[in-house]
Parts: sequence; structure tokens; C-alpha cells
Amino acid sequence: MDDAVALVRWLTLIYDVLEDQAIFSRLYGVLFNLLDTFALRAPLCRLLCFVTCRKHVRPFRIHRLLELLRAAGHEPDLVGLPQVYKDYCPGMFAGDTVYVRGYVPPLPNVEWRARLLKIQSEHSRGLEDATVLQQNGFRVMRHGAKPSKVTVLPEVHTHRPNDSTATLEEINGVDSFLDNLHRIEFPSQMVSSLRDPLLQKYLMLNASELALCRTEFWLQAYLAEELEAARENAD
Repeated sequence: MDDAVALVRWLTLIYDVLEDQAIFSRLYGVLFNLLDTFALRAPLCRLLCFVTCRKHVRPFRIHRLLELLRAAGHEPDLVGLPQVYKDYCPGMFAGDTVYVRGYVPPLPNVEWRARLLKIQSEHSRGLEDATVLQQNGFRVMRHGAKPSKVTVLPEVHTHRPNDSTATLEEINGVDSFLDNLHRIEFPSQMVSSLRDPLLQKYLMLNASELALCRTEFWLQAYLAEELEAARENAD
């Protein structure tokens, strides 16, 4: 349970710096139903104060909050969440006097948030620098989990390299490329050269008939498979 409490507190801290806050709306029902768990109630109320918007305010949730208030008493955090609900739909709370006027949910730790934003900024600059290196052709191209274009061409990967050699994945700039030029081991699939500028440069400076044969073999095998699939679809 301590881990669950820590997780909810962490979600509250990072809420306003997430790229996609809609995830909380999709999980709102799950989070709200966990209010019955006493150990989670206080941190959950703080998180829900940030997450709640008009579409989340429903009569059955208001009814449940009133039941919790009557059973648990005026817990500070539990009192605050109905106040947020009341701000959206004041008419639904007519006659109830269990709320604190002007309640403001506790703000995330300002110092912690500033540190997080600094880390994010440094990380973004690192990604920008990596992108520049990739565009200049002195770092292996990586397209992430969602490449911008669908392609059958594999990325550069060197499986089981020797300790005495270098790999293209280790290259991080012009100096690194030149220093290791004669130690670089060919990647596992040479056809990657059709998409990777760094591998193209390496092959231009270190021409290899074996590398050319490996590329041609892959292309022949792939085209044969595509031709066979086209014939089967035509039948």
C-alpha cells in the first residue's frame, strides 16, 4: 500500500508537466472508485482536485462523496474535492453545508517542479544535439518506436561485436568516426546502408565486396518474396 500511496503522490507532482494529461480522464472512474481505500484517500483527493473537469461531475459521484463525508467526517482533503465539484455545478449541492469556501487544492512542490523542468530542458537539448548529429550523418539513424515512414529496411545494429573492434552505434561525431575508421565492424544487415548516412560514409571510405554481396543477397531475397506474394494474391 505504501507503494500505491507514493505512486499517487508522484502522479500529483508530475500532473502539470505531462505531455498527455488526457490519460487521467480515461482513468478518472478508476481513481474515483479508489476513494473507498482509506490509505489512498488523501493523496487521491489531491490528485482528483487537479484532474476533475465538468464532464467528470456526475450525480452518482456527488452522492458518493456526500456518503464519504458523513462517514469519515470533515477530513481536509476529502472536504476539498466536493468543493471542486461544487464550483462546476453549484446547483447540485443545494442545502449541503459541508464544504469549505474558497478551497484551493495544494500546489505541487515548486522546488521539485523547477528541478524537473530543468531536467526535461536538458534532455530536450540532448535530443536536439543528437538529431543534428544524425542529420549530419555522423551518428546512426534512429527513428524511435513510431517512425515517420513505414519501411522494411532495418536500422543499423551490430550483434555480438568483438572486443577489439568498434561499432557504428558507438560513433558520436566526426572525430569518433575518423579515430575508429579502421576498427569499425560491419553491422549485421548491410542493407541498412540504403537508409543510414553514417553507414554509407563508412562504405565509401572502406569499400568491401563482401558488404556489397550481402546487400545484393538481401535485396534479391526480399524481391523474390514480394514477387511470390504478388503471384499468390493474383491467383
